[in-house]
Order: sequence, then C-alpha cells, then structure tokens
Amino acid sequence: MSKRNALLLMVLVTLIWSTNGLLIKLVSWSPMAISGLRSLFAALVLLPFLGNPSHLVSFDTLVGGFGFAGALITFVIATKLTTAANAIFLQLTAPVYVALLSGWILGEHVRVLDWVITGIIFSGMLLFFGDNLTVDGFWGNICAIISAICWAVFVLFSRRQKNDSPLKIPILGHVICALSGIPFIIISGLPESGWFWIIPMGTIGAGLSFVLYTVVIKRLKAIEAIITQTIEPIFNPIWVFLAVGETPGSWALLGGIVVLSSVTMHAVLREKTD
Repeated sequence: MSKRNALLLMVLVTLIWSTNGLLIKLVSWSPMAISGLRSLFAALVLLPFLGNPSHLVSFDTLVGGFGFAGALITFVIATKLTTAANAIFLQLTAPVYVALLSGWILGEHVRVLDWVITGIIFSGMLLFFGDNLTVDGFWGNICAIISAICWAVFVLFSRRQKNDSPLKIPILGHVICALSGIPFIIISGLPESGWFWIIPMGTIGAGLSFVLYTVVIKRLKAIEAIITQTIEPIFNPIWVFLAVGETPGSWALLGGIVVLSSVTMHAVLREKTD
C-alpha cells in the first residue's frame, strides 16, 4: 500500500470514528447499555481477524484491554452528559498522556517540550469549563478526560506488544465492555428509540474500523497519523449539529482550538527533534 492510499484510508477511518458522537446521541438508552451492546457486535466482527497471537492473555493485554474498555465506556458516558464537541476534544488529549507516561512504561525519555505542551493543553482544557455548564455537563467533561487517559494506556500497552497480534487488546476490551454492559441492558430493557444505530456503531465504528487502523498505522509516521485524525473532532460536532442541532459553547470552541493546535504542535516538534 502506498503512503497516499494509507493517508486516504486513515481519513476514512477517522470519518467513521467521527460519527460515534452522533450515533450515541440518537440512541435513547443508558450509556452502559449502549457501550455493552456496541462492544458485543464489535468483538464478534473482530474475532475472525485475530490471527494466531503468541499469548492470548498477558499482563500487557489485560492492562491495555481494561484501558481500551475504560476509554470506550467513559466516552459514551461523556457524550451523553456533555456535548459531543466537548467529549471528542477532551479525549483528543490522549497523545499528551502517552508522551508523559512513555518514560515510565516504555522507558522513553520525556522532554521539556512534553511538559510545556502539556501545560498549554491543560490551559485549553480549562476553557471547556468557561461556558455555563450544568452539573451533568461538568461530569461529562470529567469522563471525557478519564477517557483520554484510558486511551493513552491502551496505546502504550499496545506498543509494548506491537510484534504480537495488534487486535488482541481491542477484542479483550470489547469483551470487558460487553460483560460490563449486560446488567444495564437487562435493567434498561429495550431502547426507547434509535436501537438500530447500535448495529453500525458496533460492527463498523468500533469493529471494522480498528482492522483498517491496524493496517494504516504501520505505514504512516506518527505526525501523519495524528494530523489526519484531527478531522475527527472537526466532523464530530458537525454531524451532531446537522442531525440534532446541538452547538458547542464559544469557550468550548476556543478550548478545542487550543487543544487541537497544541496536540498537533507537539507531534510536529517531536518529529523534528527525534
């Protein structure tokens, strides 16, 4: 696969991910029930692509799997409790947590640049609380931040076993989400509306998209991948605005610009100084 085709495929994957916020909004069901059933569909779709890993379960797999599951669950909760824009912008801080934790987990040197950019990003995150948010909105933002940290854990422990089956951790994470969601599915009963959207959300958005991602990420530099992924927070609130009319506040938009710019700057400067 050429680099141009890999970039185009990365754009496709990112656009698929950007629809998650909208689809979650369209399902009138509890966040845990949505997360559980979505992951059940995703795990079933991903299993045929697992291959023959050297070990099905290891310390790295468990930590990465729980990180992946935590990221999915808290992102669904965040999208339900705050705006889709807030949820996706705050989750996009995950690369910074990767940089900060890489020294401890991967033995990689953390530079002064990492700390400077982190400070700027956290300043941008504070702007999300500048709008007149409700208590629910506040906790939605907190869940989005936790989701970013969990996603960073998933990325870090995936790198620790990069030579093994790359889909092992996502499959385990989906299984954890599915099992965690069963009690909420039973308690909640059938969704009041929008139940159909869970199927494409699981099979495509949380399933096949990761098969494509594991293909392109091996062919793109970090800077190319992360710049391409900035399409996601741009299109996520657009889909939600077009479908349900939800608009992010002005302070949240400003915070999003600061976060996006800082994450991209961090990737560019790291690439130049490596």
